[in-house]
Amino acid sequence: MSYRHISAVLLAAGFAGLLSGCTAPGGAGAEHGTDEESCSALVTTTALTEMEEAGSAFDPDWPPADDDLARVYDAVRSAGGWSCRWGDGGSAATYVYAPLTPAQAAAMPEILDSSGFLGTGTGDETPFVPADGSARLFILTGDALYGVAGTAGLDRLLPYADR
Repeated sequence: MSYRHISAVLLAAGFAGLLSGCTAPGGAGAEHGTDEESCSALVTTTALTEMEEAGSAFDPDWPPADDDLARVYDAVRSAGGWSCRWGDGGSAATYVYAPLTPAQAAAMPEILDSSGFLGTGTGDETPFVPADGSARLFILTGDALYGVAGTAGLDRLLPYADR
C-alpha cells in the first residue's frame, strides 16, 4: 500500500483529527511563529479552499497542553516545526511538518513509539501508524517528520508533496 493510498484512506475516513492546529502545546504557538498565516503556507490551496467551504476554521489554540501527543508536539516545536489544525470533531484536519537534524531524526522513533505509534517499515521513509487504528499517520525520513490526521491528506501537505 503506497503512502498516497494510506493518505487517501485517512482522508476518506474522516475521523477526528488529533494532530493539528498551528500552535505549540498550551496555545503558545504565536510565540513560535506558528500562526494561521504560517500554517496556511504548509498546505495546498485546494486544501485551504475545501476547509473554508466546509466551515473548518483554523484552531489557534491547538494542541491543548494535555493532548495525548504532547511529547510529539514538543519535539516538533523544538525542531522548528508546525502542528496545524483546522476544524473540530469529525471534520478536523491536522497537518504536521518538522525539519529534523540527524540527531532529531534518530530520536523520533522512540518518541513516536512511546506515544502509541508503530513503525511499519524501513528505508528512506518510515510510516508510523497508531496502534489504536485511528486516522493518524506520521512519515519519518532522515531529515523530516510529516504527519496528517482526520480529514488531512499527505498530498495536501506541501513539504511532503513537493519533495
